[in-house]
Amino acid sequence: GALARLVRGDGVHASLVRDWAAFALGRIGPGAAEAVPDLVATRADANPGLRLQCRHALRRIGPAAPSELPRLEPLLSHEAWRVRAEAARAIGAIGPGAVSAATSLVRAANDEQDGVRAAAAEALGRSGASDADSVAALRDLLGDDVLRVRIAAIEALGRLGPASAPAVEALAERLARGGYGEKMRVRPALEAIGTPAARDALAAAGAAPRE
Repeated sequence: GALARLVRGDGVHASLVRDWAAFALGRIGPGAAEAVPDLVATRADANPGLRLQCRHALRRIGPAAPSELPRLEPLLSHEAWRVRAEAARAIGAIGPGAVSAATSLVRAANDEQDGVRAAAAEALGRSGASDADSVAALRDLLGDDVLRVRIAAIEALGRLGPASAPAVEALAERLARGGYGEKMRVRPALEAIGTPAARDALAAAGAAPRE
């Protein structure tokens, strides 16, 4: 739409106009969902005020439609890490309708920026990406050096439930060796997985699963 073109800056150089367009899209709310990819791409702009306005607009608009995936997935490879992270968040917000983006999200889970890795992990969980490659990527993130990435992976594995069975051993290790924040999230994740191995891990840690 016209507002999305203004946000992108097509033919417009005045930052105030772009700020106004992002604000207006946010005021429209869910009805402006088709502008989500344009707002995500603008997160690379040099103007911090515009980046913030676009972030606010994305929150007010909510999830894009699954039909926008062809425009969002390429942004996972954008040169600006803020765009890559925002694209992963936008894909995750779509939910199960974004499961076809799992392969792209698995690649993003190996990004050099921890913010992108965390967003990709969350998106894999929210999209219900329960294939072997997705679960393996999340399992590998349990060993990440950054706490928020590990937490995002733990919560995503819990969302996937029994499909996360291959990650039980790695989750059990976080339950035994992780910090308080990790342990508080591993317990419900293992409960959600619910396999005999997951229940054994909980019992071994003195955290009997709730019936």
